[in-house]
Amino acid sequence: MTNRSRTFPTSFAAMARSVDGPGKISFEQLHSGIKVACSGSGVEEKTLVHLFGNLDKEAVEAFKGSIPRFIEEGDLRYYERLGGQHLESMRSSFLYLHRAIKMWTEHPYIRDARLMRSALHEGCVPKHVFIEVLCTRVFKDLEKVQKAYEFIYGERVHEHIKSPSFTKLEIKVIEIMLWGERWLYHTNEEQAKKDAALLHQILTDDHGTDGMYVATMIAREPITHLQSVLKHFKTKSGGISIYDHVEMLQKHKLLRVIFQCLLDPISYFTEVLDTSLEAKEHDFHDKDALMRVIVTRGKDLKSIKEAYFTRKGKKLIDVIGDSTKGHYKHFLSDLFRRLEVDEKEKEREEEEKKNKREEEEKNKREEEEKKNKREEEKEKKKREKKKKKKKEEEEEEEEGGEEEQEGGGEGGGGGGGGGGEGEEEAGEEEEEEEEEEEGGGGGGGGGRRRRRRRRRR
Repeated sequence: MTNRSRTFPTSFAAMARSVDGPGKISFEQLHSGIKVACSGSGVEEKTLVHLFGNLDKEAVEAFKGSIPRFIEEGDLRYYERLGGQHLESMRSSFLYLHRAIKMWTEHPYIRDARLMRSALHEGCVPKHVFIEVLCTRVFKDLEKVQKAYEFIYGERVHEHIKSPSFTKLEIKVIEIMLWGERWLYHTNEEQAKKDAALLHQILTDDHGTDGMYVATMIAREPITHLQSVLKHFKTKSGGISIYDHVEMLQKHKLLRVIFQCLLDPISYFTEVLDTSLEAKEHDFHDKDALMRVIVTRGKDLKSIKEAYFTRKGKKLIDVIGDSTKGHYKHFLSDLFRRLEVDEKEKEREEEEKKNKREEEEKNKREEEEKKNKREEEKEKKKREKKKKKKKEEEEEEEEGGEEEQEGGGEGGGGGGGGGGEGEEEAGEEEEEEEEEEEGGGGGGGGGRRRRRRRRRR
């Protein structure tokens, strides 16, 4: 990581040490300093201030005359002005920081609406930026982006998509994606084979093919179904993927962006970053993609960094530091670190939430186990109580039967004299006969004795 306390690169610091005071910078130093200060994305603002602030008139004239077409001379009165191409280049270099701050501070829906407008109407950014917004936002967010677009510009997005830069199939896909979200159901392999055949036919020769069906399939089918379609498409094309197929045909190029943003956004944005960091000086649209990806894909930054390192073998933050200049470089570096911190904070919060959920589930399980244990103990006590009660009833019945037998014998002795022993033996043989004997004169005494015993209990 570059130390921010160091104002100039090594070459600039050495150049500054060679200057003894104002007006001492030579033309060679000025020329090489400007070339380095304005290379890449952004500008070394402090270096330019130092260089031009210490020039004398002769050095300025030498500088102007050294660059062809940098100064345009008027035909009549010999007025001088900066050349249009160089002026635009300088303006774009100084505006990198302005655009980055504006994009970062805007509301996401407003930002996406402006990106759509620039891609569709103003031509300031490539058309594939519109596809990026369309394919990488969930439908609820996309609806709000469309409302923001209509609020800012007083027009609907649909009014600008029918342009010559889009093919008929691409227009249909975009319209359907703007109107509704994707279906949810399981992938049907047989249907995926049929859809792959139709897609291959419409890309090769769309005569007689139902373009609306293919567009609906691309715009509404689940991602898993599209993955199966592209797998069968590659088989049908003899091992050629749809991306290579589109490149060979030079037709429906935006379909490649649509499929890649839908099925593998990390790979797509890694490729965009790579193109932006290796873009030439005049490729301002490609260079702008660097801040666009960092600002709009902050949530995927970790995966993008890993994919970029796998692709190039270099750390993304180091390459950004080598490819940018000045305050723009410091802003992107700080923003990059800020997003990394936010990402780690988010991971920490998710980990805490996960641990909290696990703890709550554990407490819930323990509470359920305690509850089940209490219920089991309660049921066990009920069973024991019931068993005890049943045992007492059986014992009571047995004691009652013995008392009835004893009462029947005593009653027979009081009422029938010497015939009591015969009746007691008969009562031992048959309980029913004992009850009949108790119904006699002596039976009343046995019944009263039994009732008194029960009361005592």
